[in-house]
Amino acid sequence: MTDEFKAVTIAPLTTSNYASWSVEMEVLLKAKSLWKCTQVLAQDFMTTLGTLSLKEKDEIETKCDKALGIIPCFLDQTCKEIARGSLTAKDV
Repeated sequence: MTDEFKAVTIAPLTTSNYASWSVEMEVLLKAKSLWKCTQVLAQDFMTTLGTLSLKEKDEIETKCDKALGIIPCFLDQTCKEIARGSLTAKDV
């Protein structure tokens, strides 16, 4: 976990705590302006990128990469194995 999130105390996602974990993760990602990245599937993401300027694409890709990098920090090992290979934060 990066220094930026050491103060964040969200129990890792397990097979039994999705309801509370998802609320806490939503708050964290919204605070980082990354929540919208979790609402887009890979196919829709690629379609949307095709309609944007290069600068807009870079900004969105950077945000989505951040979300995709943050979420696994808050998964237990079993959930990390399931999420491995996800292309977007929504896929996780």
